[in-house]
Formats: sequence, structure tokens, C-alpha cells
Amino acid sequence: MKNWQLLISVVAVFVISISTNVRAASIVVSIDGVSQEAPTFTDPDTGFIVVGTPTDPRFVMQSPAGDRLEVGGYFDPDPFIIFSGAVIDAGAPSTFGYTYILPLAPTISNPSVVLDSLSGSVTNGAAPGGVTVTAVAPPAGIPVDGDGVAEIQVFTLSDDGGVTYKNVKLDSGPTTTTPLDSFDSGGYGVYNQGPIATIAGGPWTHMRADINFMLSGGGDAFSFNGAKAFGPPGSIPEPGTLLLALLSFGAACVCRWRSVR
Repeated sequence: MKNWQLLISVVAVFVISISTNVRAASIVVSIDGVSQEAPTFTDPDTGFIVVGTPTDPRFVMQSPAGDRLEVGGYFDPDPFIIFSGAVIDAGAPSTFGYTYILPLAPTISNPSVVLDSLSGSVTNGAAPGGVTVTAVAPPAGIPVDGDGVAEIQVFTLSDDGGVTYKNVKLDSGPTTTTPLDSFDSGGYGVYNQGPIATIAGGPWTHMRADINFMLSGGGDAFSFNGAKAFGPPGSIPEPGTLLLALLSFGAACVCRWRSVR
């Protein structure tokens, strides 16, 4: 695992980290059950796999109803996921989904630890009354943490080549209503969990995060960022440190996007 200072030097607003010698990583997004896989390209300067195209390192999906979803990401050698996404729900309440499936090479054995962090913000549309983010169940076959609370983000690992997944017990992001006047913004909580010992199993071949929610429509918007980390004990930073790096290098990413455009 490279040191944390080196990791910080390459993260940006959207970061997804996996082994660069694996080209089968998948990022799938959906609006109201219609799915698309985000394209990727190789950054010639770093060798990382990047979501989007060289002229626009992100992927945007828009529905016929005007709903909009955005995602981007970098892939690098360590088993971190530092991610971000944003949606605008233009009409009636719609469901949105993000799935990140990250093959691990080499595989990771126990003892190991996992941690999780998720935060976000909401903006109300023209109609007063606020924004509701409703947790939606992950795709069939993806287990939840069993605490009885529906949560938008589900964190799982596979030790059989991605055929089945096991929940790491760090799901986050409950259904939340934020009262807001028209066009006002507010926070969607900060959820930091772990590090905790990884569940029994392994060697682990895949790392996966599923983020599924319904937004309240009427032009309401929701943006989120978070961190998922997995590795030997003592090898990964605290969740707050991961998110601090994410925010600190957001401006650099924006400047890069402007330059390539």
C-alpha cells in the first residue's frame, strides 16, 4: 500500500481506486430502472483508468423526463473507493442507482479491516417543502447489513470471483427529509464508520458499493461523496481523512476539467 501522502497527490473530486492491472471494473448507473455503463479511458500521464472521455472526465446520463445523473472516477493501485455523484430529479419522484464493482488483484486475505464514510447535500426545487432522499434496496442478490434500517449505500465483498457478495456491516445513509424553502440547500448528514475487522471469508476477489435512492422530484437535487476502504490492519486512514483529501483536491479537478475543455 503506498503511503497516504502519495494517495492524496492523485485523488480528485471523483475517485475510485482499484488495481490498475484489472480492466474489468464496472461502474453502472441507472434512472428509474434504465441502466448504462459509464465509459472509461486511460490517462496517459498517470496510467490510471478514468471515467468518461479525455475531453470530459465524467459520465452524464439524462432521462426522457429530464432527470439527470452524473458520475466520474479514477482507478489506481490501492483498494480504496473515494467517489462522488450528483442527480437532479426534474419531474415526478424518480429512483437513481450507482453500482461500483471493483476486482482486486492481488486478492486480499484476512485479517483485514474495512471502513466507510458517506455525506451529501440536498437542494430544494421550485416548490417549497424540502427534499426527501428515500433509501431503496440494492439489486437482487446483494445483502444488506441486517440492522433493520434501510440505507442508500450498501458495501459488500466477494470471495468467489464476483458470483456472490457478503455484506461488511457498514451500510450507511438512512431515508432523510430536509425541510427547505424553494432553491435553498442543506446537508444530508455525515456517516463515518470503522475501521472494523472484515467479516469472515476470503481471499477477497471483488469490492462493491451500491448506492440506490429515490428523490422527491420537482427539480430537487442531491449530491453525495464518500469513501470505502479495505486492507490489512493499520494500512488505511480514518474516514474523515479520506473525505478531507477528496474535498481538498476538488478545486484541482475542476481546473483540470476546464483546461481539457
